[in-house]
Amino acid sequence: MTTPIAEQGTDLHNQRLAQIDALIPAAPAPAPADGDIVIEVPGAIGLARTRRIDPNTLDACWGALTRQLLASPRVFGDDPGAAMSALLDSWGAWVRSQPPEPDTSAVVSWPSRDTSVIAAFLDRGLAPRVVLAARPGGRPTPPPTSRLGGLIIRPLEERDLGAAATRFLDVIRWDSQFQGSYLRESTPTAVDLDLQHALNSDGTSSWVADVDGQVVGLGTLEWPKDASWISPQVAGDPDEVAYLGVMSVQPGRRGGGIGSALAAHLHRAVDEAGIRTTVLHHSPMNPLSTPFWHRCGYRPLWTTWEARPHSAVR
Repeated sequence: MTTPIAEQGTDLHNQRLAQIDALIPAAPAPAPADGDIVIEVPGAIGLARTRRIDPNTLDACWGALTRQLLASPRVFGDDPGAAMSALLDSWGAWVRSQPPEPDTSAVVSWPSRDTSVIAAFLDRGLAPRVVLAARPGGRPTPPPTSRLGGLIIRPLEERDLGAAATRFLDVIRWDSQFQGSYLRESTPTAVDLDLQHALNSDGTSSWVADVDGQVVGLGTLEWPKDASWISPQVAGDPDEVAYLGVMSVQPGRRGGGIGSALAAHLHRAVDEAGIRTTVLHHSPMNPLSTPFWHRCGYRPLWTTWEARPHSAVR
């Protein structure tokens, strides 16, 4: 049950963010779920929440198995940085009181363009771990630069599943350097199941880059019907948001234009379908993906700030 302070504060929170970034949707007042702790300080409110991940799912590849979240943070004071600092201090005290576990993190997501709170995150030991970036439909992207003879982009087929899984694992392994992913014992099986599901779904959602019969790249897309888990993070009609899931090029072939050819193919597909916004996740510390996606017309929308283990929050 929400309080009048939460309702009024959320209205002010939404008004401020709407002036900063039109792609950030208006948020409802925080609604506690079972087990949540309401944290309220002058000028801010949020929820302390524990989320445990099934280690056998693909979600386990993208973060810690136990995630201590600052959920639904709303800042509405005259000094957003100070209000966020106070909220983080109260949440941090709760996080540090949680029992130690072998695989934990403390996590909060916040609109990337609201720079007024960045110092508050950094001062408390939180690092920018993942960015949700957005590309408005129809935005021009660089033309493919590959001059590889024999390169074709085609839909994923049954015969490609083994090679496609290897390309999928390549990107998980690469991103693990930036703590944006985890290569777990269960990951190969989870990847196989995900690709099989994509192959069996209606319509084409996965493509491979094929050079003389060898699968050297993989690109996957979730059309709006499958992207409802992420579309609420974007203002506007959720039925007009697609999610670009995986873009991977075989190590040793990166920098040769294969990725740009894959990206151009996927963006042409979403533009021809009239998709309003395409979003994807990438590590802001990845020296390859960050400039690549910016060249393709993406810009930061939400940044996930994280400390590992959860007790590292100051």
